[in-house]
Amino acid sequence: MKKILIVFTILMLALSLLLPSLTRDIKASDACPESMPIQERYLCLQKELEKLEKSQGSLQKRLKNEDYQQLTLKEKLTYINAQVEQTERVISTLHMEITAQDLEINILSKEIQEKEDNLSILQQEINTLEETVNKRVTESYKYSYVGMLELIMDVKNIDTVLRKTKYLIETRAKDKSSLEEFGAKVLTLEEEEIILAQQKVELQKKRNDIESEKQKLVEEKAILDEQKAEKDRLLAESLRREKEYKAQLDTLSKIILETDNIISDVAYQLFLQGKLGNGAPVVGGESIIGRQGHTGCSYGSHLHFEIRDPNGIRLNPENFFTVNGRYLSSGIYPAPYSGAYITQPFSSHKTAIDMVTFSVGNQDGSGYTVQTGICDIVDYYIRLYGNQANLRGEGANIKAVASGRVYYGVYTTKMPSNPTKYAFVKHNDGRTSFYLHIQ
Repeated sequence: MKKILIVFTILMLALSLLLPSLTRDIKASDACPESMPIQERYLCLQKELEKLEKSQGSLQKRLKNEDYQQLTLKEKLTYINAQVEQTERVISTLHMEITAQDLEINILSKEIQEKEDNLSILQQEINTLEETVNKRVTESYKYSYVGMLELIMDVKNIDTVLRKTKYLIETRAKDKSSLEEFGAKVLTLEEEEIILAQQKVELQKKRNDIESEKQKLVEEKAILDEQKAEKDRLLAESLRREKEYKAQLDTLSKIILETDNIISDVAYQLFLQGKLGNGAPVVGGESIIGRQGHTGCSYGSHLHFEIRDPNGIRLNPENFFTVNGRYLSSGIYPAPYSGAYITQPFSSHKTAIDMVTFSVGNQDGSGYTVQTGICDIVDYYIRLYGNQANLRGEGANIKAVASGRVYYGVYTTKMPSNPTKYAFVKHNDGRTSFYLHIQ
């Protein structure tokens, strides 16, 4: 277990050392300076965008891996915590059993001591009785040799001799009975002492076994505590890496958005220089300039829409329409199509809006299989949501939002067979609208 944890730690450390290379802050404007010919710069920017999206996909993959690692570690920690709690409960129970066993052993020890004390006292009584009996036996032996004639001749002492003789006979019987009684008590006490000693030995063995079991559990708990500490450390390290990845991903996402904006700027310059081809005149709200599609780096059918002022500065498209919740309808400009719903609104980082239509085009709920390798962000969405994307609104007619001239262009992604198609409309009021991912 320790070897696995050490190897895992080394791998994570090596990974953390490699990560900075994934998110190096190299801006597309540095790799593709303005001094380059505009068309070369346009292609250079597309390649840089692909690199950035690849780094983004790698970071997103690592974030997903960290989420998985954290989930695994949390599950293991939950299991270890349960094991620690269970072990602590068993140790507590065994501790109470040991305490109870100690109490029983102490009680048995006292009982054995009492038996030994009683045996000692009884032995003293037996010894005293034996001394008395011995004296009496001697006296009885002496009187047993007094003849009848001597007793008759010694008239004065005959009464005393008779009393002593009678006393000796009676006490001999009592002494015999007492000795037998004391002997029986000694045997009983000795047997009881042996039984108690055996019980004490068995109890002590049981107590020692419990103590040994408790010690093993204490050692197991120490190992569990060590594993828990290591898992906690790995989880904290994973959370730290996750925080770093998210910060790097946020920075990378901003760079990608900036690169998108630069590409849009260059495409706009190509458009201004007439390198997208001469435009055909269109009427706002009437002329169809394309159909909603999912060309290029797109996960699902949608329209990417942008508006610029006469100086090429991006404006919030939502200010030119009526927006109710996320539904977009005509305002200063007519909506590009009916039933438009904003899927990604304008923000400080995303200087355009994405939309789909819920009333025209494909509305049968069908989808399509997204190819991998188009771009890393699409591959990331495939990993998250699967390779089946929605075709809602696919093929819906897109109308120019203002009168002017339309110009078309394409730029390749990783798959030349699926280039991104887009259109610019140069409005008569000086503004420009941009339509991306069209069929």
